[in-house]
Amino acid sequence: MDALTLRTERLVLLPLGVPDLDEAAALYSDESVMRYADGGTRDRPTAARQLEANERCWRSDGWGLWAVRNAETGAFIGECGFRRITDVPGATVEFSCTISRRNWGQGFAAEAGNAVLYDGWDRLKGDLVHAVVPHDNRAGGQMLRMLGFRRLEDQLIHGEEQQVWDLQRLN
Repeated sequence: MDALTLRTERLVLLPLGVPDLDEAAALYSDESVMRYADGGTRDRPTAARQLEANERCWRSDGWGLWAVRNAETGAFIGECGFRRITDVPGATVEFSCTISRRNWGQGFAAEAGNAVLYDGWDRLKGDLVHAVVPHDNRAGGQMLRMLGFRRLEDQLIHGEEQQVWDLQRLN
């Protein structure tokens, strides 16, 4: 396996960056997809800044968000990976997975999540990853539970009660 390529039965994951701008901007502008994201939808310039920041994270830390693509067609499915988190006390790394609406319900989030987490323990310097999910995002909570995350106490984040989850690396 290439150090910067993850593969599963149906997916190929590559570091998310500026070359993915058209597809990421479409993902970030979809209200149905982004209703659970911190800050909601994003315009193209904001998407470009996010992708540039993700590229910097990959260069400096060796981890970040991955572009999730269909292994057979190369079609963009979404993003999955890690980002810095400052909203949860004691947390430094957040697991995140955002899948395009046309790809919901096909198991891509769990498949990408498993690959990212398996690979991520070798990239991350810590043994703990967090995730934050709005209360009404049932699918997000179910996916985290399937991936082995444990639900902690809810916290007020950006003025809203959020589910906080964590996953501890097993040695």
